Amino acid sequence: MSEIEDLDLEFADLPEHAAVIETLWQEAGLARRYGDTETALSAYRRIIALDPINTEAPLAAAQTCRLAGRPRDSLLFCLDLLEMDRQHMGCRLELAEALRQIGQPEEAHAIIDILLMERPDSVQVWCGLAQLLCDEGRLAGAELSLRRALGLHPGFGPAWATLGGVLARMGESDAALDAFHAAIILEPDQVSHQVHLAEALMDLNRIDEAAAHIGRALALDEEDPSARLARARLSMLNGHLATSWQDAQWRHRRPGFARPLLPADPWEGEDLSGTHLLLHAESGLSDSLIMARFIPILARSCAAITLQVQPELIPLLETLPGVTRALPLGQALPDGFTADYATSLDDLPLLMGVELRTIPAEPYLPPPPDRIRHIRVPPSTLVKVGIAWAGERPEDGLPFAHVLELATLPGSLLFSLETGPRSAEAREQALPALITDLSPTIADFADLAGRISEMDMVIAADGPAAHLAAAMGKPVLMMLPHAAHARWMRRRDDSPWYPAMTLLRQPAPGQWDAPLAAARQRMEDLIRSTAEQNDRQRRGAMGRDAAMNAFLAAHLASGDLLVDVGGGNGDHILQAMEHCPDLLVITLEPSPSEADMLRDSFAISGLEEQVEVLTAAAGSGEGHVLAARAPHGGGTRVFALPDWVPAATPMRPIAALLDERPHLASCRVVLRLDQTGWEDDIIAGTGSRPAVVILEHCDGARATRMLAEAGYGLWRFPEETASGALVPFAGEAGPVLALAPGIAPASHYGRDSLPPSPALVEAAAGRAVELSAPAPSLQSQDRVNEAAHLYEQALSVDPFCGMANANLAVLQHMAGRSDAAIAGFTRALGQSRNPAIMANLAGVMRQMGRLGEANSLLAEALERQGESAELVFDLAMLRRDQGRLIEAETLMRKARLLAPERPGVDWALAQILLGSGNLAEGLPLMAHRPIPPSRAPLLPQWDGGDVVAVSVLVEVTPDVGDALLLARFLPMLAARGALVTVSCPDELVALLADQAGIEQVIGEDDPLPDCQMRVSLAALPSLLGSGADLASPSAGYLLAGRGRRSLRDNRLRVGLTWGRGRGTVHRAGLACSLGHMLSLGMDPAISLLALAEEDDLDHIASEGIDALIERPTPQPADLAEMAGLISGLDVVVGGDTAQLHLAAALGKPVLALLPHGFDWRWPPEREDSPWYASVRVFRPDPAGGWRPPLRRVAAALSIMAEKKAHL
Repeated sequence: MSEIEDLDLEFADLPEHAAVIETLWQEAGLARRYGDTETALSAYRRIIALDPINTEAPLAAAQTCRLAGRPRDSLLFCLDLLEMDRQHMGCRLELAEALRQIGQPEEAHAIIDILLMERPDSVQVWCGLAQLLCDEGRLAGAELSLRRALGLHPGFGPAWATLGGVLARMGESDAALDAFHAAIILEPDQVSHQVHLAEALMDLNRIDEAAAHIGRALALDEEDPSARLARARLSMLNGHLATSWQDAQWRHRRPGFARPLLPADPWEGEDLSGTHLLLHAESGLSDSLIMARFIPILARSCAAITLQVQPELIPLLETLPGVTRALPLGQALPDGFTADYATSLDDLPLLMGVELRTIPAEPYLPPPPDRIRHIRVPPSTLVKVGIAWAGERPEDGLPFAHVLELATLPGSLLFSLETGPRSAEAREQALPALITDLSPTIADFADLAGRISEMDMVIAADGPAAHLAAAMGKPVLMMLPHAAHARWMRRRDDSPWYPAMTLLRQPAPGQWDAPLAAARQRMEDLIRSTAEQNDRQRRGAMGRDAAMNAFLAAHLASGDLLVDVGGGNGDHILQAMEHCPDLLVITLEPSPSEADMLRDSFAISGLEEQVEVLTAAAGSGEGHVLAARAPHGGGTRVFALPDWVPAATPMRPIAALLDERPHLASCRVVLRLDQTGWEDDIIAGTGSRPAVVILEHCDGARATRMLAEAGYGLWRFPEETASGALVPFAGEAGPVLALAPGIAPASHYGRDSLPPSPALVEAAAGRAVELSAPAPSLQSQDRVNEAAHLYEQALSVDPFCGMANANLAVLQHMAGRSDAAIAGFTRALGQSRNPAIMANLAGVMRQMGRLGEANSLLAEALERQGESAELVFDLAMLRRDQGRLIEAETLMRKARLLAPERPGVDWALAQILLGSGNLAEGLPLMAHRPIPPSRAPLLPQWDGGDVVAVSVLVEVTPDVGDALLLARFLPMLAARGALVTVSCPDELVALLADQAGIEQVIGEDDPLPDCQMRVSLAALPSLLGSGADLASPSAGYLLAGRGRRSLRDNRLRVGLTWGRGRGTVHRAGLACSLGHMLSLGMDPAISLLALAEEDDLDHIASEGIDALIERPTPQPADLAEMAGLISGLDVVVGGDTAQLHLAAALGKPVLALLPHGFDWRWPPEREDSPWYASVRVFRPDPAGGWRPPLRRVAAALSIMAEKKAHL
């Protein structure tokens, strides 16, 4: 390269520079290959200087800048090139991508739109649009653009490769592999195709196949960075860390990934003793956290460490040992900053020679103490579980609905640790009773560490919260997708990075059930073990021994003398000396054998200089006794004996023992009595020395009265648990603390905290019931917000209060939060298997499409309660949605007999009859359809009698789709001689005004004309006595009058309709979306026109497909204009929308894309409709996939397009 720099480039004749230019091209290519952006740009600039009209060099320079993350420089090269050639297609495509990178997507799409108008048959333009959409994450539009490109040029390998990448990101694994194989067939020597195929195979855990393709890629070019990086990923998956980290160095060969220029020498493993090391983050937050484990190790050698990391990590990482300074990543280093060495955090494992077995795995990120905030929880809470469901990579996250499945285990409470955009899901889709959102309390990762420190377990997707929790040593359940990050390796459910982490993996893409079930099981295990531990703690803090130990721990001080009467096994003494290591002890043990064992024990512990063991009993005077241990830890039992009994144990007064030891005269005396039944005598012989006396009071004993008379303050625990503040002694049996005058009781005794007692838990549950008791009455009065507030108050006291959970779940369901409703009902059922709650939960499950679970719930409810009208009705609705219409009809008739006046039963039966094809019975029952109050309630209702020359007001249902379906009956009423006036939604006014037989049409706010009778449109089928044959003639029964638009085009004109459909919640969620239908735009012989509501038209822009779907301009103002628009089309395709019904009513060919599930308008297992002759129905495959039916629709459209082209 240096030789080229020395060349004299001042030539006048371009041919003389050809060799130099060729050399410069080679230099630029080589520089780009090694990630040397500046050298490549220098070569391009010299080519431009030599050949000012050369268009390839500025285009290559623009591409180099963009790939290196310098889109503004790319923009400048593009603008220079456009000055020479304003129509240069490659430059305009490059300009669009540069504009997107600098945050001007609208301008970028405008350029592509112009190119598509100029060159609609250009493969490069369609690929350019696809790349733009792909970079923006609009994958459906990118797929369509690429398929349009391949329709123009099926042999274009780059389009196949890009399509494979798009399909892989969309989860279409098989189709992605096919696309990559197609690219390889077309361009077998292209390294990137082999690499992309290998990456897709690794995502599917087909490791051996991936290895083969990586080997082929490296055989083609062993220095290709993408191939090396693919091998790095493969090595990491297989646990070959050294090879992985070595290959990962090739990332710096990629454009835009060169090592940063820093004011320090690159560290390559040299001795760091006494040096200043600069460590900078390179990857995401998770990688910075995982590599932070090496910082304390490096600090042992370095004199100083400066970190340059993500700003949100600074408050946490700057507390690590050895870190002298932490600077924000992305900002220039301070002026004059220097260091001895610098390296990336990502390079530390390689430079430090870390292997799988030598990964530092001890917790290394403690929370800053000033960021810890205690989280108060209800008494029934055993386990606090932190949840983070949004992964650092979008593909690592899991839907929030799955989080709520973990909120139903009694004893647990969920806390959201999410801090990013998805943190709002906790507030929007649930209530604090189900999951508490902690994001308002988290400003950075030091705060997050403080919140995590309060958790007992963390369940998280692969993101920063999970890594931080694991780095703190918290038990973490990592929820991993099928294509997990390579750092987790394969075939492992543990991690060498974090010993306390468990990996729960999807068995197949998109399948979260198994890892969620495993997470629930581990939560249950932790709840159970915590309950057992709490029970042990409570038991350990109860009873005489616990109370005496608590008294001793609070009052013993350095230099005290503990006189322990009845030493027993010495536990009290040993525990006391843990609090006061320099304590002096005299222990009296009446049993000679026990006394000998005590001496041996203290000698072994090295305490014989501090503890004097006397084989003696204590009493009011001198004497002899026989000693025996009381059963069940009740202390030492002593029996007085005459002096002549041989080998008897002596009895001594405490005062005499102390007087015999003048060297202990300055010690404050603490006396503990464990010589059962002798407390009165011992106190009588004690004198005034003890400052503290600890004893057990029995009914009738005088010791406590003697102490009180001597001026001692007497205290006891208020409950059996030896924890908390004391209360004055008032004669109750049990352990007593006697304090000499001037000594006050401590503010707290025993453990700092104990688990809540069962009594406290029970009291909280009762309080929750009290709080929620007035709420049902408020709910029945439509004072919903007040009722909800009371339920939330109750759940803040007891999160599993059955009444509050069940009733609040009803309100959640009404608000559209079905997943939260399911969690609430499930919690309530955990408290009581109430059939009414089961029925409510079954209803929500049914509407969510979870029919099997709904069936089990209703079966149990029926078994517990027996048949009732409500349960039979619910079961009939379930059988209806299961497609078992004969059973549904039988059950609904039974419900009708059990409760004839039940609202909704006749309409439900009508739907079942209509859906099963029994129009003769179903149509008359349509009169029972729920409708709003009449606008003319004083008018008499038409009963089907003579209406010749009678003005009849027909009130139309607000459901526009059903109004269009039932509009066929209006001419029949007019044929009876009625003067028909129609009151309808405003959007129908102009359309119905064009129909024959209608005298007048009025909108929602128009004044009512004078009429003689009224009737609901839904009641007409019954009153007119219509026959069963309702299918409209192929020409339809509505007319398109005003607003007709003539559309002349030799392509097939297809109207696409999507948006808010009808039916149950789960049907709406499974409807065929615009993104699904985009595949219909692959054929250039087909043009698409949007038939959707204004709000739904925004989906076109969100998918980035403005160039592929035409928007009506202007948008139809009402359905009359929409009818005119539809009349100019060849066919309409889409979901169950008003536009689709309108097209069918007009007789236009319609291809309806309908989800599985019951809908009386579209009978199951039929591809036609009894209502519309021109409709053909297509449904998804059994798994709900739309690609198979859309292929059938595309084939049908292709035939129609072929027919039209030859007309």
